[in-house]
Formats: sequence, C-alpha cells, structure tokens
Amino acid sequence: MYENLSKIKKYRTDVFAFYKKLLKAACDMLELTEIYNHQINNLSEEVFLKHKPLANMYEHYNKLSSQNSCADATDFVQLYSDQINKCQGVVSDDFCNELEKFKKDYESIIQTKNCPGVENTLPSEPKYSSSSTILTVSSTILTPLILFITYKFTPFGSIIRSRIKKSKQTLHDVDKGENIITHTYEKSNRNSGNMPFNMAYHSV
Repeated sequence: MYENLSKIKKYRTDVFAFYKKLLKAACDMLELTEIYNHQINNLSEEVFLKHKPLANMYEHYNKLSSQNSCADATDFVQLYSDQINKCQGVVSDDFCNELEKFKKDYESIIQTKNCPGVENTLPSEPKYSSSSTILTVSSTILTPLILFITYKFTPFGSIIRSRIKKSKQTLHDVDKGENIITHTYEKSNRNSGNMPFNMAYHSV
C-alpha cells in the first residue's frame, strides 16, 4: 500500500511539474514574463490544484451560456457544490470570492435557460469563523492561464481546434488563447488588482 501511495504522490508531483512548464511556456508565448516571475514561478502544488476546478467551471459555464447545454449546467452545479465546502471558515480568500462571482453569474444566466431539474439557486459559502489560515492567490491570472494551456497543449485543445476548423473559423492558436484570457479576465473582473501569491494568517 505504501508503494502505491508513493507512486500516486510521485505522479501528482510529476503532473504538477509538467503544468508548471506549460504555464511558463504560456507566459512566454503571451509575453507575460513579469507575471510568471512574480506570481507563478513560486506557485505551489496546493494552490494549483485548488484553482484548477475554476477553469473547469468556466468551461461548463461558457458552454451553458453559448450552447444552452443543460448537461453543463448540471456539471457546473456539481463542481460548485464540491468546491464551496472548501470555503468553510475562510475569512477572505480569492478562490472563495471567485466562487461567489461564479454563483451570481450562473444564477443570472440559468434563469434564461430551459433546464428542468437543474438547480436555479446555488448555496452560499459557509459562515466565516474568526480564526483561520488563508491561502491567497490571483485567480484572475491563474484561471485563464490554465484555460489557455488546456486549449493549446492538451488533447482537449485538439478537440476544440477541430471544432473551430469544422465551423470554418479562422482563429489561430495564440489568438484563441489570448481571446480566452481576455474574455475570462473581462468577464470575471473579479479583482481590482492582481493579488500576489502569499500565505496570510489570521488569528483570534
């Protein structure tokens, strides 16, 4: 059992290291070297794994808004429900703020869709406690970058590019990546400034 756990841990570490390389490549490609050096270079595996679901939620939200996909509405609700519980006891956290904005966006758009059996109202994050450890990170930067490398460097990106070609759109990979980042950044507008990666401690 210990050997299996060690293999799983090693695999997760290898995947994280691979994603770090992809994030650097994405930042180089999009001329975001300063952002990489000051905000992403010291990114921890914990922070990365915590924020990756936001990119998945955005994918489902985007499909719901553009294609009226009720299946994506269901998947979005499930993802949200899984993540919101992580905000238990958090006083102020960029990740939880992102979830709250996603909640408002979803509740606004689901009213215009015909999706019987899908939740129209999502639960709010749990009440705050007076003492907690806060992990702060700029979701506004990290989430769209994860979306970009998903598009640019993974099999899922190949599927997207194939669909773009079939619909006779003439977007290039980099242009698409830049559009994803721009749209995500403008759509979310979730922070007045880019919050640095850091650990903040709150005590009673």
